[in-house]
Amino acid sequence: MLEEWRQDASPHQLASFFDQLYVNAVYPTGRVALAEAIRHRIRSVGASSVLDGAAGTGFPAVDLKADPPVDGFEIHCAYADPHMIQQLVLRAP
Repeated sequence: MLEEWRQDASPHQLASFFDQLYVNAVYPTGRVALAEAIRHRIRSVGASSVLDGAAGTGFPAVDLKADPPVDGFEIHCAYADPHMIQQLVLRAP
């Protein structure tokens, strides 16, 4: 069914679909806990910047920049599909 939908979908529709699927499937109740665990790990290794090399539409990078922000950390995101990055930019704080 997804393959049939993909054939007719625009890149923007695919990015939106991915976003909804990922957020609802991966972080249904634990986005805040996941972001806090990542913050803790970043601090524990003394990192000053983070690279999300498979950022997709921005989760969990967007959560790391959300309230409370990761103080003193730079968060960089990359992804091969520009439509996914476009979604990330729309939601970035």
